[in-house]
Amino acid sequence: MQPTTNQIVIYCGSRHHMLNNIKFFANHPRMIRSKVETGDSQSCLMAIGIGKAVLSCNCKTLKLKNCLFVPSLKCNLISIKRLIYINYELPTVLLTTIEKHPWHNRLGHPAASVLKNLGLPNIKTPCLICEINKAHQLPFNHDFAPVHNPMDSVHIGLVGPITLASVSGFKYLLMIVDQSSSLKIMKFLKRKSESFDPFFIAKNFMENQKNRTMKKLTSDWGGEFVKEKFKKLAEDCGFIHMLSPPNTPEYNGYAERFNQITLEKARCLMSMANLPNQYWAEAVNTSIFLSNLSPTP
Repeated sequence: MQPTTNQIVIYCGSRHHMLNNIKFFANHPRMIRSKVETGDSQSCLMAIGIGKAVLSCNCKTLKLKNCLFVPSLKCNLISIKRLIYINYELPTVLLTTIEKHPWHNRLGHPAASVLKNLGLPNIKTPCLICEINKAHQLPFNHDFAPVHNPMDSVHIGLVGPITLASVSGFKYLLMIVDQSSSLKIMKFLKRKSESFDPFFIAKNFMENQKNRTMKKLTSDWGGEFVKEKFKKLAEDCGFIHMLSPPNTPEYNGYAERFNQITLEKARCLMSMANLPNQYWAEAVNTSIFLSNLSPTP
């Protein structure tokens, strides 16, 4: 077992706040016994308590409810999902003003390589909005074979259900991305069973814009992608439909990576504009628009 530390990480991949030191709790946590699955889906940690916690940093105090006490956890995890659920607002002194990094902010907080490719100056000081909203799991060590022609390899992935429905009632995101050109299309769904028709529309649009037919489609083993409609479409249109093995998101890592980048950019835009959380679909739409405008690193 790896040694634990008092390090606190704001993490988008955790459903619950989890702490490894009892000193963070306001009162002695109520005893429970609950398994906590880790990112590799092959090992579990044991939560032995739940309660209220108080964290202090730079003279600021953060009070958290329903924190799990997991003594064997390597570091302490603060769930971004839980913070969003309670409409937690960051103090304005921690937010970067638009005057400080104008192009970085206007382009949706892209990576330094994007600014370099556009001939724009890189930011000289850390962007705190990026640091807060781009905390994520380390990338998978899985390389995809390079492709040189548009539509030779298309990746698709689904995100959801999202706890807070959008203003229009959407709870799922369907991302379609062309590996060669990095053209991205996002479709919003109310139910994941609606995936086929939006994908079919996006496929026709991408093929028409690129003047090429799709050769290969990669998706995970989600029930929405293994239906007879997808199988028949692949047979009728003559493309290969590659399905990654169950519970192995790294084998559909291209779509997973772009989902992650899109959601991080959307969180940055919402944080910068102080938008209510139910406008996440509008922020994601803007994120996709900016990504398609920007050169791929």
